[in-house]
Amino acid sequence: MRGSLQSIGVAFLWCVLLSLIPVRFALAQVQIDVLRGGGGAGGAAPTSFAELAREVAQRTSIEVAQRPAVWEGLDEVSLAEPWLWVDDLRSISGPGGSLRPDIVFWLKRGGLLIIEGVASPEELARLTTLPFQHDPVRPEWQPIPPDHELMRSFYLLDALPTCQNIVWRGFNFDARMAILAIPYRFLSTVQDVRVAIPGCPNVPERERSTRLFVNLLMVALATDYKKDQIHLPEILKRLR
Repeated sequence: MRGSLQSIGVAFLWCVLLSLIPVRFALAQVQIDVLRGGGGAGGAAPTSFAELAREVAQRTSIEVAQRPAVWEGLDEVSLAEPWLWVDDLRSISGPGGSLRPDIVFWLKRGGLLIIEGVASPEELARLTTLPFQHDPVRPEWQPIPPDHELMRSFYLLDALPTCQNIVWRGFNFDARMAILAIPYRFLSTVQDVRVAIPGCPNVPERERSTRLFVNLLMVALATDYKKDQIHLPEILKRLR
């Protein structure tokens, strides 16, 4: 009996201690992982996303780190992240311009690669042709269609901004978008200090860019959860 009372007392003490821990410590925080390196300087690394983090927290239940995580190269730590933002293909490719094997493995495990300031279609094709040539369904680069999950994962978007008539393109693998190619340096439009993008004078305003980021964040964290419409029956019940 005495032992039981002691056990109950210890359990109660643990409950009290756990209740004193701020909830914030139990929440996961998403960071913007920017990959640098590859032999080129690339664009200037973004420095702060305080305004974006505040907007995302107000609109969703997700917390975004105000400072990006800037990786100087690929390693076990960077390849444990759910997404990577890249502005220089040399940081992710090997001889011949194909994706590095470790990046391919990371993509097949569920990673999302986002390429900013898109290279030519030929370079994108060279990036993925050999690494995925033995897959049963040969994946290809395609323009993002109006019914893509990126267009409706949180906000309903009618179009994606272009740059010099270049559209957003996606590379699907295993029925999900594994790589996204954006025709301009998107992060420059959502960082605290917006900078001009050479060759793209008509980049979207901050509000539109924020909505795009939220949708992209949802795709990165939940892939194509809306595609199967598993939640549709419950929505119809509430509407009725």
